[in-house]
Amino acid sequence: MNLVKKTKLFTLEQRAFEALFILVFLLVGGQVPSVAGDVVILNNGDRITGEIVGEEPSKLKIRTAYAGEISISPANVSRVERNTDHAVTVSTTASAMTVPADKIPLGHDLESEAGAVEKEEKKNWSGSANLALKLEDGGSNDDSEIDGDFSLRWERGVQRFRVRGQLEYETFNQIPTKQDWMLDPKYDHFFSDKVYGSLSYSVKQQKYEGLNLRQTIGPALGYEFIANEQTELVSEVGVYYTAEGYTSGTSESYAATGWSLEYRREILQDRVQFYHRHFFFVRADDIKQKTFHTWTGFKFPIYEGLNISTEVELDYDDITLDRTSTLEETIRLKFGFEW
Repeated sequence: MNLVKKTKLFTLEQRAFEALFILVFLLVGGQVPSVAGDVVILNNGDRITGEIVGEEPSKLKIRTAYAGEISISPANVSRVERNTDHAVTVSTTASAMTVPADKIPLGHDLESEAGAVEKEEKKNWSGSANLALKLEDGGSNDDSEIDGDFSLRWERGVQRFRVRGQLEYETFNQIPTKQDWMLDPKYDHFFSDKVYGSLSYSVKQQKYEGLNLRQTIGPALGYEFIANEQTELVSEVGVYYTAEGYTSGTSESYAATGWSLEYRREILQDRVQFYHRHFFFVRADDIKQKTFHTWTGFKFPIYEGLNISTEVELDYDDITLDRTSTLEETIRLKFGFEW
């Protein structure tokens, strides 16, 4: 069991802030323009961003800033999202109709039996909430544990907003022994169909392990390898500025590099979902000091949005925490709801 090691204060805050503000300005200020807010999402998860200029039963035309005008077969298109509220006339061999332009689902054949096109409303918002509860009364011992987490996601056109949160609270004989929570909001801006810039600000507390508050802010560059209903694989690399306050001792701040990854896969004919996500931070002034946080599990749908999941969480921290081991492992059974 390795004991947690403490380090001296790293004092390059001014330069870190200057670099951070420049990167944030480039990210949020929209220095990389997009032609329009129309996004064509293919069956394999690829995104094509541009302006839709024509739609026919045999092809969909989109004008992009990087490849000019592209023609795509509707059979290869999962859906079309627009950043405007105007309507589009879609022609078929049987009839023509006008449908809302915020999202147009396209299948292998634009014709239905009645010659109409199936309409699907755009789903800007999605999210999930999970809860794991443990209550024990063993006579002289009265233990309780509450674990909860949530996620929210909003996207439209080339913009996306994501936020995750988690809470762990434990008592022993009605005395609090654990009070951990974290909140991680992110804003993403897509520069192309797969590449996006991200700006995040996260806060974390592990009160009874010595960490009163950790604040991390910084930009990252992300890449969507796959993004569809069956599979999602997304990764980000960024630079961050971190400030930490402790329950005892001197606060400190430092710069760090980070790598995060999210993976989701529907298996067994959508009866089970496997998921994994993690983030990995390394201090810029001492690469031997790092944090690694990961969640891996299986989710089982029950009915509509209800589900049960089993999860393993690993929290490795050899930078700040005042605990007997640098690695903390948690196994939990969660009840959740998705919308």
